[in-house]
Amino acid sequence: LELNVRIATPTPQDLAAGCTKMGGTMTDVMTSMAAGEKVTQAFGDNITQDLKNRPGSPLSVADSTTQLLVLAEWVLLSERTQAFETFLATELGKEAPGKSVAVPLEKSQNVIRY
Repeated sequence: LELNVRIATPTPQDLAAGCTKMGGTMTDVMTSMAAGEKVTQAFGDNITQDLKNRPGSPLSVADSTTQLLVLAEWVLLSERTQAFETFLATELGKEAPGKSVAVPLEKSQNVIRY
């Protein structure tokens, strides 16, 4: 069984709130190292690690720069992905306790294939 999921794209209001939570504005530009620190402080290490491992994310390339708006979009998509995967594990896990119920095969920005 294959499941393709498209995570809802954050609204402009969501993006503005994400930028504010990270202590900046949409137009701020920073290094990937500074961006990683902001994400960890505002959203936690799980989101930071996910973004470091996800191809194409602003944190996947060392020694680069990113705009806070772009970073906020990636952070919010990662948060939504983790919430969805928690839901899958909780709901489908009832049928198969202790077993993996959905394995992500591919993740690219807001599209995930299980």
